[in-house]
Amino acid sequence: MKKPFDGYNLVEDEKVRRTTWELPQWNEFVKRERVWFEQEQRTEDQDRIWESFIAHQLIFILACSGLRLKEWSLLKWRDVSIFDIEDSVDENEKLGAEMSIHKATKTGQRKAYCRGGIYFQRIFDKTKFKALNDYVFTDLKGKRLETEWFSEIFNGQGKCNGLMEHTGMYQLTGEHFVPYCLRHFYASQSIYNGVPEDVIADNMGITKIRLNRSYKHCFMRLRTKDLFRRTGSQMPIKNMRTFGIGEYAFYRGTQNQQVPSSGTRSSKYGLFFSDKV
Repeated sequence: MKKPFDGYNLVEDEKVRRTTWELPQWNEFVKRERVWFEQEQRTEDQDRIWESFIAHQLIFILACSGLRLKEWSLLKWRDVSIFDIEDSVDENEKLGAEMSIHKATKTGQRKAYCRGGIYFQRIFDKTKFKALNDYVFTDLKGKRLETEWFSEIFNGQGKCNGLMEHTGMYQLTGEHFVPYCLRHFYASQSIYNGVPEDVIADNMGITKIRLNRSYKHCFMRLRTKDLFRRTGSQMPIKNMRTFGIGEYAFYRGTQNQQVPSSGTRSSKYGLFFSDKV
């Protein structure tokens, strides 16, 4: 018999460990998600083809930006600006995106950025609804896709096959993944790649204190060398992070330092996750 409050989280949010992918798990997920996407694109159901296309782009937008669920759902084309990235390495990484987050969201109006402009561009190229006041994420009739739609994509209650069941993420990791895990993936990978804490916090719409409290385990991973350092010695600073100048100047991570799960830190600006396998 179900008791009162069964299934409810009564522990403060900051004290709950964030479930998300480790980088090797993410790489495997991308391979399996690509198979799911290609199978959905081969169906004869036009709604299914379109919604799997939108979901595929959205997964990578969220991984590159850390947006909350309602934040992406309320984006209109007037809220998204695309710009060129000069230091791009991957062919798909040449576009960045500036997003104006709606004032009705949890932390109010702000600017957020990501390197995944290519995913917005793909949607714009295919959609029939390109007016400034049209929503970015819509169904074939132009109706805004809400957060519940994305949850249904994950758990298989929507028009497409369930993404988590198809990719076997629970069997692979023992973890139950939900769309919000993409926000946590952005946060953890930004930390591991040496992005300054205030930049991560501003982009996610949270305080630096909240970032440190919620992702304390990620910061501890970066400091394992400090935990086992010999006493009486001081390590010199080998690299300094520098900021560019201008509205679209992104951050540059330090190089040649090892982190437990992400490997070598990136020397590129920001984070970009490719959908190519």
